[in-house]
Amino acid sequence: MWSQPLLNYFHHTLHITVSRTIDSSDLFALPVLFIVYFIKPPEYDLKNFYTNILHKLVAIGCLFAFCNTTAIRHSFYSLRPNEVHFQIGFTSVYTEKQIIQKIKDAGLTWYKDSVRFYPIDDPHIYYQVKSTHDSTVWVQAANRNDSALFFRKESSPFYILSFYVIDGDTLKNIEFTISDSGKKKKPSYITIESFRIPNLEPYESRNKAYKKYKKHFQKLFSE
Repeated sequence: MWSQPLLNYFHHTLHITVSRTIDSSDLFALPVLFIVYFIKPPEYDLKNFYTNILHKLVAIGCLFAFCNTTAIRHSFYSLRPNEVHFQIGFTSVYTEKQIIQKIKDAGLTWYKDSVRFYPIDDPHIYYQVKSTHDSTVWVQAANRNDSALFFRKESSPFYILSFYVIDGDTLKNIEFTISDSGKKKKPSYITIESFRIPNLEPYESRNKAYKKYKKHFQKLFSE
């Protein structure tokens, strides 16, 4: 929770991908600090030069130990049809409640959700079928003309604007989140995660829409 504003700064301002894995079980290691407090470390008669070097080596080792975690798992699903992965963030002088009220006053349709469905583009998806002899048979699942495979992903709650018109472009299903920025004058941090534009290639350059759309979103949420 305390590190989220720093992660937001790296991700949205510096455009450096930084992630974290929250593991509450790590809190069970905290009682060790009380034991270490009462243990007197041995004293060595070393010169300041060697002591400084040892301190730096220990600090580097601790950095890798504390930051070591599971690598990011790359998903096997793709963007949804006509979806643009935007991931633009900015702060706002309004609280979350005030921002939602501004959206209502603007006559925009919105709702809150916590589930997304992504199309699966990996052809190597299988499911198990038990045969009459209690043995397991693997059957490949394939997308057909009358059906398709989707991945259901749950996350923390997020908001969705049904549509928003920007300079003649109709953006649909605009997904965004509102979090605490940690600043008194600008208490909210808004992240525009994605939206859909009909007849748009999924991986069309994000830079083309960056300046054009960002200023409109800032005006909607911040001014």
